[in-house]
Amino acid sequence: MARKVWFQLVDEQSRRAFMGFRTTSVTSDAVNDIEDLRKKIHAEYDHTQPPGTDVLARVAAGQLRIYANRAAYDAMKEPLEEDLLIGTLGGSKKNALIVEVPQEHQLEGAKELKVEKVLDTPMTIFGTSIPDGLYIRQEYWDLHDIIKQRLRSDRSLRRILVVGSPGIGKSVFGVFLLLLFMTEQKDVAYRRLGDKVIYFTWNADGYKCSCTPYAGRTYDGLFDGNEAGEALWLSDFDRAFLFASPRTKNYNEFVKAVCFKVYMNPWTKDECQRFADAMKLEDQDEWLRRFNLVGGKPRFLFSSSETFDDLVQRVKEDISHNLDELKTKFGFSSRKCSMIG
Repeated sequence: MARKVWFQLVDEQSRRAFMGFRTTSVTSDAVNDIEDLRKKIHAEYDHTQPPGTDVLARVAAGQLRIYANRAAYDAMKEPLEEDLLIGTLGGSKKNALIVEVPQEHQLEGAKELKVEKVLDTPMTIFGTSIPDGLYIRQEYWDLHDIIKQRLRSDRSLRRILVVGSPGIGKSVFGVFLLLLFMTEQKDVAYRRLGDKVIYFTWNADGYKCSCTPYAGRTYDGLFDGNEAGEALWLSDFDRAFLFASPRTKNYNEFVKAVCFKVYMNPWTKDECQRFADAMKLEDQDEWLRRFNLVGGKPRFLFSSSETFDDLVQRVKEDISHNLDELKTKFGFSSRKCSMIG
């Protein structure tokens, strides 16, 4: 006798409901084992009508991984074997099977974020100045891959700190991750320095923006600026990404819990040249002169509001004049400073 087989589509990366889908069911007609079920579920979401039933169109049935229930999934148990008889599996909504959708399906929109492409973005995005468009560095993808691999190996990790020299693009990297996560239909929150958090909640109709989170939803939080603030609220965020300058006072509270820290590299001279070419800059000599002064920091290399003399003065002011200033600036311990001295 046919019955309902309950299941929940889950996103591989976030391990949450896929595209906001709620627990649903298919009939057990012609379903003898897990392979039959996988094909039937895939068939339900592999066509264009009615709207919203094409979400698995770019995924092969064999790519879906099915788990006995949420408890087995959370315990990181192996997916069910294809030849396992369906039996009583998925017998209730409470004990629904978990069907994990691979992330490859979600990355179609990420093709727009290819390396060295300049995205035609507004001059400012949530307060982050991007006057020439968002230039996609290889460094952004490299950091994303490093973070992704670490999160896969340690699913309990919930805090990621991104640090680097001022002016190299940490804030822009935050915007890049925001756009990337949105191509993956994640629930995501973003806060620029000194501003309130904006929540982007995905549902079948697209994103909804709000100043408060939706009930029952958790978010990947992206926090730009030099104080942790809401990034410490682990109850509201599945993961928190903080983009901060190297001064330890800006993130010392954030790293008291388990935290993965990554460093953003300054731009190479070749990267700056490719960016200058992409921007079709007329005065190539000016950015080269600045590069020799401050290195790969595009905020200073390509700024039209700051003269070269202004930049020289900024560099002078930023130089530590004694060991105590150096310790204060970078948070060196006495032991580290004695090694330097």
